[in-house]
Amino acid sequence: MAVNRGASTNDLGEYRLFGLTPGRYYLSVTHGRPTVSFARSRTGRETPAESQAYPTLYYPGVPDVSQAAPLKLEPGEERRGIDFRLTPAPAATISGQVRGAPGRVMVILRRQGEPLWVARGPGGVTDRRTGEFFIEGVLPGAYVLEAVTMREGEQLFARLPVFVGDDGLRGVVLELRPGVKVSGRVVFDGEAPGGALEKIRVSLLAPVNILFFGSRGGRVDSEGRFALESIVPGRHRIRVYGLPDGAYLKAAVVEGADVLEDGLEVPEAGLAGLQVTIGLRAALVTGTVLEEDGKPVAGATVVLAPERRRRTDLFRSVTTDQYGRFFIEGIAPGEYQIFAFDDVESGAWSDPDFLAEWEDAATEIELEEGGREAVELELIVVSEGQQ
Repeated sequence: MAVNRGASTNDLGEYRLFGLTPGRYYLSVTHGRPTVSFARSRTGRETPAESQAYPTLYYPGVPDVSQAAPLKLEPGEERRGIDFRLTPAPAATISGQVRGAPGRVMVILRRQGEPLWVARGPGGVTDRRTGEFFIEGVLPGAYVLEAVTMREGEQLFARLPVFVGDDGLRGVVLELRPGVKVSGRVVFDGEAPGGALEKIRVSLLAPVNILFFGSRGGRVDSEGRFALESIVPGRHRIRVYGLPDGAYLKAAVVEGADVLEDGLEVPEAGLAGLQVTIGLRAALVTGTVLEEDGKPVAGATVVLAPERRRRTDLFRSVTTDQYGRFFIEGIAPGEYQIFAFDDVESGAWSDPDFLAEWEDAATEIELEEGGREAVELELIVVSEGQQ
């Protein structure tokens, strides 16, 4: 979940968020240094720990993101009176050292069990000479402390679960170690054009890009083999690029299980034997977007959404031409819903709550391998909250 809008309060504690498109939103408030902080570099003598901090709150005033409730905003609505009451709580300091690489190293602190998008902060690094760090204003609780850096093109990381009590933590040591190796093979389901394998690149995409926690990729050789080096362990999404025309990502299997929907869990020891299958008979959808009076709509956003919403790689979006026509190719077989919006913020359709608002207006289609589907869509006027 990405941050859509942000604002700071004035001297009266008032805030205003504007320019929001209709839909569902989660609202949070953070005071000063956030509950989940990035480490700051140590300069000179370590400053005393802050004695108090304000927990991050989520609407309707709860500290746990799992208890947050969405706000539903209608077209043209102005919602007032969404107030938060912040109460200070005792806070502590975490300090320690990162070992294993010279220079500055990014250190990140986040709560255990919370998604990475919750973490906030200006970012920070260790002292370049000593590797020491300290994080102030930390509320007691269970966290994960992480460090990551690059050395001569190699990704190094450290990860340590910690529990912070009222007295804080001192003397924490993070030992950097190299990322691990993920290897496997790419195969075609059918006969592919000559030289097609060497043009493919396999990539692993982490849930959130924080410095070097992002994607790493590698080329496939003429035998279909690939090896991805320096991967940080954890859950990753599989992506493939450079496919021949009419091809699609069909399966990614480890030990008999397809991991395309749930993601690939890369263990601390690395992973071998990932088989990626490329289908060669992708489906195709064409169509026209019309207004209620039957006139074609130029510039409409057409979104193809898979029934299996967790397959984020299957979402597609295109814009209609001057005649209201659109064309989507390279589609994996399966069940989909297709929408035509007049005005929608880019990427809004990746939020299930947003699409749920318009499912009654969607056209449902089922695509077979190599199938061709022609559809006629009625425009969804998001700005007016109606079809």
